[in-house]
Parts: sequence; C-alpha cells; structure tokens
Amino acid sequence: MNRIIVALASLLIVTTPLAGCLDEATLEEIIDDIVGCMDTQAKNYDENATTELVGNCIYAASMEAFMDAMNQEIDIQSMLNQSTTAGYSMSMTAPMGDELEGMGDVLIEETVMVNMSANAAHVSIAMSIPMVFSSTTTMIQVGEVVNVHHKLDGALVTEMDAETIDEKYQTRDMVPNVMDWVIPMLADSMASDMGSDSEDTEDDLFDDDWDMDSATISVSFDSVTNSQTMDLSTAMDNGSMMNLSVKIDENSELMSYSMVMTDENGSSMHMSYALMWGDAVVITVDQTLPKTAIPVHWDGLPDFNNHDDDWDDDDDEPDMFVCDNGNEIPMDWVNDGMDDCGDNSDEYDNDDSDDGDHDHDNDDGDEDDWNEEPRDLFLTVANNQTFEAPLSDFSIQFLSCHSDARSDCNVEESSSLTELTGQMGDSNYTYVDVDADGMISAGDTLEITSMDPSYDFDLYDSWSDSYVSDSGVNGPNMPGFGGILATISMLAAAFLLPRRDD
Repeated sequence: MNRIIVALASLLIVTTPLAGCLDEATLEEIIDDIVGCMDTQAKNYDENATTELVGNCIYAASMEAFMDAMNQEIDIQSMLNQSTTAGYSMSMTAPMGDELEGMGDVLIEETVMVNMSANAAHVSIAMSIPMVFSSTTTMIQVGEVVNVHHKLDGALVTEMDAETIDEKYQTRDMVPNVMDWVIPMLADSMASDMGSDSEDTEDDLFDDDWDMDSATISVSFDSVTNSQTMDLSTAMDNGSMMNLSVKIDENSELMSYSMVMTDENGSSMHMSYALMWGDAVVITVDQTLPKTAIPVHWDGLPDFNNHDDDWDDDDDEPDMFVCDNGNEIPMDWVNDGMDDCGDNSDEYDNDDSDDGDHDHDNDDGDEDDWNEEPRDLFLTVANNQTFEAPLSDFSIQFLSCHSDARSDCNVEESSSLTELTGQMGDSNYTYVDVDADGMISAGDTLEITSMDPSYDFDLYDSWSDSYVSDSGVNGPNMPGFGGILATISMLAAAFLLPRRDD
C-alpha cells in the first residue's frame, strides 16, 4: 500500500507544475503518511500510523471463539467437505492412572492425510507404553500403489508367546478409491471423539474446579499466516496446572491446539492437534517393498478344515454329546482321555470295548461319514472388499495342508481364473464377475462342487507370488491381544479426553 502512495505522489509531482494545484508542503504530507491501524483497541494497533484504510484493523477473537474452535467437528470427512486435500495429526500422552500404575505413560498418535484428486491417502495409528508394548499400523495409497506397515513389539507381546513384528509390504488397487479403507480404519479413531455437540463449550472443556476467573489469557496475531493464538494458563486450589494454546485462522476456524495438564503430584498429560491443508499434505509410496496379495474377504467361507459354516442348522449352538447317564457335554470333550460324563461313556474309543454298552461307534459316527463326503462351496466376495485386482492374476488351488502355514501345503489341483468356469479333478467351479469389470470385487461369486473333503481351498496371487489368506495387508493375528489394546485405548480415553458432564 505504501508503494501505491509513493507512486501516486510521484505522479502528482510530475503533473503539479501543469495543474498548479498542490504546494510542496502538501506533497510532503502525502509522501510521509504511514498507513496502519489507528484504533488502540485493535490487536494490530500501530502508534506510528497516520493513515487508516478500511480493513486495516484486526480485533482479537473472544475466548468463546477459541473454545468453539476447539470443539469443532474435526473428522476427516467433514474436512474433505471443505477441501479435497486435507488432514490432521493428533498426539496424546498421559499416565495410565492408579489401575495400571507403574506401566508408564500411554502414547497415542494418529496422522491422517487425504488428497482426493490424486486418489491418495495416508493413515497411521500408533499406541505405546514404554518397555511394555508398541503397536503401529500405517496404510498409504497413491493411485494403484498401496503400502502397509505393521509393527508390534514389547514385553507384553513376548510374554504372550508371540513374535515381534515389523513388516512392510506393497500391494495394488486397480480401481482406487481411498475412502473405501480410510473410513473403516478410522472407525475407532480417538480424534473423532474429541469433538462434541454441547452448546456450552467452555463447560465441556474445563472442570468446575479450574479457576477460570483468575486465568492468565493472552491473544497474539501473526500477520504472515493471518491467524490468532490464545494462550491460557490457570490452576486449581490443589496445585494442578493447565496450559492451553489455541490457534485459529482469520475466520475463527481451528488450526491447532495443545494442552498440558499437570496434577498436584507432578504427573502431566499432553494433548495436541493440528490441521493440514493444501501443500501441507504430502503423501508418498515406496514401490520397492516386497509384494503381497490383496486380501479377499468371503461370505460363506468354510472354516479352516473347509467345513461349510452353515452345515449345521444352528451355528450358535455348540455340538453336544449325550452321555449314557443323561448328562450332556461338549462334543470336543469326547475321547479326550478324561471321564467327563461321570460314567466313562464319553471315552468309548479308549476303553478297548466293542461299545456294546454305550451304543457309540468307535469310528466317530456320523461326523467321520460327513467328512468323507465331497463338499460344495458357495462363496461371495464380501461387501467390505477394499482392494481390487485382475481375475487373470489369480488361480483357484486345492491344497493338502498339515499346518496353518501355506508354505507347508502341497498343491493338489490348480486352475486360473482367466477362465471363469472349469474343472479341477472331480470338481467343477464357476466364478461370476457380477459387475463384469474383470476384477475381484465385492458381490462376485464362486461356486465349487464336489471338492475332496481332505483339501483346503485358497486363491493364489501370481502378481505377488502369495496366497490371499497370507496377505500382509491383514494385521497380526494374536488371540487376546486385541482385547488388551482395546482396554488400554479405553483407559487412555478416560484419562485424556476433556471431561464432559453429559
């Protein structure tokens, strides 16, 4: 603006001799004007300003504006409604509390970035307790290339007789839509719980015990980013301290905040949150990582022995064995070497008798007869199928397995899905590409008839030289550990999230 005034003044100097309208004193006054805000109530008041233009003055936002900004809805979907390129980062650290005293501080971090125009996304969720455990899951996609990273280690993992994990893979998605996996991955996001619909934002964020009347509050203005920051500090009577810093843009929309709360014993809780827009969102993938198959999710998939899930009319009821004395025990307890019935009638394969007194056959009766029958499979690719790949990359395989590891299996029959129908030994198969896109995708069906009862079924992905059931996209499978993570997350949320008296 000062340059414009100088230019105008120069023009006046040139034209004045012709017009004869301005004297030298008037010209000096124009040239010496300092443009700025002259209102002492404005945040950018300039005591040296001599000229004020409309819009020069900027006024500090109220405390309520900062509090409202902290309470705005901050999930990625609402952000993408404002811009096609957006993201956020969140971090929370706090002691585990009396229930888990001595375990250390829990750390939860979450980073989410999405660029819809580039079909790119980055989601990373991490949780750790020093010396106890650490868990990180990261998924990144740019176009058709997908990266995944699973990391799990710590004393808790080894105590559960599990191996530590630090695995990175790449797979592909030939029909990319990043939101297909971003939203499900964030279903249990803690960041999404940090907003509220409460009408009284300040009461939501601060406990009544905080002395807000004597809180120290200052507001500063950054002319480069055109943003304002409120710094607040207050205390409780017991000595607990809180320091809060909230940054908002010129429209009072949240940009970031950080909060540190220290109790009377010196233990601190830290929480921070920052939004990202435009060029701040940077998403890259590594195409040199080892390849892994896309996971294929089936509805109607048989169990690990390829017994159809719905072969029993009542899946919810466990198989029961009726003892000779009328007692009932789970079928799994039969012939386990222990007298569970009380009359030993459940151990008929171990009593060296002809079972004449028990009316049970030593050949395990109908179950073995059922196991000897050829099986028919009727499968549908589940609606939660995330990644899609060409059918021509896959083959149906019948396997003889002696362990859960596919590497220990022998391939008995194999047929490429390039042909959607075919024969494998005595079996026939039909794959229906419902949407006719040439991809494995949700809603497609596969029917296999007369499969040998001793075989396992799987799809083999030639692109990655691996089976879909072994896909590295799937997280580590540790029975019981998911419950531990859920419990720790719940406890962390109780300590970290702002208190709300709903």
